[in-house]
Amino acid sequence: TSFPASLALIARNNGVVSETVIGLWVAQLITLVFYALNRRGHYQLSASLFVGFNFVVTFLMPVMTQDPSWLWFTIMVLLLSAMLLPEWGTFLLFALGFIAHVVLGNVYPLSATFSNFTATVVYAVTTPLILVFMDHRVRLERERQAELRAANEGLQRSEAELEHRVMERTRDLKVASDVARQITTVLGMDRLLPELVEQTKEGFDLYFVSVYLFQPDTQQLVLATGTGEAGRQMKAEGRAFHLAATPSLVAKAAREREHLVINNIGQSTAYLRNPYLLETQSEAAFPMVVGDELIGVLGLQSRQVNRFQKEDVAILSTLTEQIAIAVKNAQLYADQVYAAAELRKADQIKTRFLASMSHELRTPLNAILNFNEMIVMGMAGPVTPEQKGMLDHSLSSAQHLLHVINDILDISKIQADRLTLWIEDDIDLYQEINKVISMTQNLFQEKPVQLVQDIDEDLPLITGDRRRIRQILLNLLTNAIKFTEQGTVTLSAKNQGDKILFAITDTGPGIPPEMHQMIFEPFMQTGEGIKQAEGTGLGLPITKSLVEAHGGRIWLESQPGEGSAFYVLLPGKDNA
Repeated sequence: TSFPASLALIARNNGVVSETVIGLWVAQLITLVFYALNRRGHYQLSASLFVGFNFVVTFLMPVMTQDPSWLWFTIMVLLLSAMLLPEWGTFLLFALGFIAHVVLGNVYPLSATFSNFTATVVYAVTTPLILVFMDHRVRLERERQAELRAANEGLQRSEAELEHRVMERTRDLKVASDVARQITTVLGMDRLLPELVEQTKEGFDLYFVSVYLFQPDTQQLVLATGTGEAGRQMKAEGRAFHLAATPSLVAKAAREREHLVINNIGQSTAYLRNPYLLETQSEAAFPMVVGDELIGVLGLQSRQVNRFQKEDVAILSTLTEQIAIAVKNAQLYADQVYAAAELRKADQIKTRFLASMSHELRTPLNAILNFNEMIVMGMAGPVTPEQKGMLDHSLSSAQHLLHVINDILDISKIQADRLTLWIEDDIDLYQEINKVISMTQNLFQEKPVQLVQDIDEDLPLITGDRRRIRQILLNLLTNAIKFTEQGTVTLSAKNQGDKILFAITDTGPGIPPEMHQMIFEPFMQTGEGIKQAEGTGLGLPITKSLVEAHGGRIWLESQPGEGSAFYVLLPGKDNA
């Protein structure tokens, strides 16, 4: 504002630059210097120079110009010094100003309207008022700073408390996550429950953790596990609560199927004191429920009063749900293990029974066959044609029964893992194939089916069980003849270097794809097999087991109406 004012003065004086204009310009220059110092961060120096400049101007000008109106501007100097300088600076300026007016007033006598008395009154009245005002403002500022510090400390405490609570919740969630992960890896109840209660105790910093399992038949909650020595002693004593027991937080939580909390046992009548847990100050019980089924109760105890807050209850409720599911899965697993053990025991008994009965039946049956053959041969006297026909029918039925008994004995040995191979070296496959063809020759004579042989001339000698290899080929060839009403049955044997590939192909009705795997299971038959009312459904499972026992592989290719082809791949001598 002083720059436009100086231009106005120059214009009023007809372009003459007066002392007043020069003073305004000097003031502008000095102000810019102070401003530059202030902007560079020299606040105290700038304030001191500014107050000093105003002191010189406002304290000396009234004396030099004989104009008392300048005296009132000294109030501004005092006010600025009180605001910008320390308190001692204000006293110093007051003293200097008072001395300057007294001394200079005597050197330059003022007009009648101005006197040293007037200056004295101005300084005496104005300075204390300013000091009182500034002292009051300083006190207010100190109070405000104190309030700000208190608020800041309170905020820091709240922030620290919030951070602590967040850390606790994070820790609790991590513990819950660890427990959940443990639940998915442990199924045995004896290992699962002790690990769960120990992890919960350590993770949530609790005094005691226990699990009570509900027994529906007795309506009791029986202690399954508890932490520490107290838990071992309580379990050894067989600690349990009836569902209707009072006072008992565990029983009450089970009855109401809601979590219950006592955060100060000294003020509760529902707390049942335990001589093993004398340091308990708060207790909580969470029912373990899966669907509508009560599994048990998770009991928690702490040495702290008011330990179980709203956030703790929410996390522990979720944890209890996971534990309930884990316990239920462990119970189901235990039931399955028991059932499987019982089934294995029953299967072993069945296998031993079948093996024993097969042996006991086969011995007298072989005697019957031998005696019948002797009678047919006339060794016991002449036999009429009618008698011979009846004996032949009896022999056929006895041989079929012997075949069934042999199959049952074989499958029993296989299921009992007691199948034994009598390994021989240098087995001549041509001899075994010829024996199989000879044994099935009469079957081809009973129906219009032709046997086609496709045998390589360079089949090597192999290692294996001679009788079982013959049984493999005989079972497959007999099946092919049985299910082929007309056409051909082809027996193929090919040398594939380190392996021998057998194939039995027929022109029978074929087997649907969905039955390709099933027919290798015991007692499973195709529709055609059931219609024929022959066989036990054991031939192919036995054949598969014998092939695999030799280190080979068997598979089937067939479509309905297009016949069937069974392939057997056996290792050669060097790979047996």
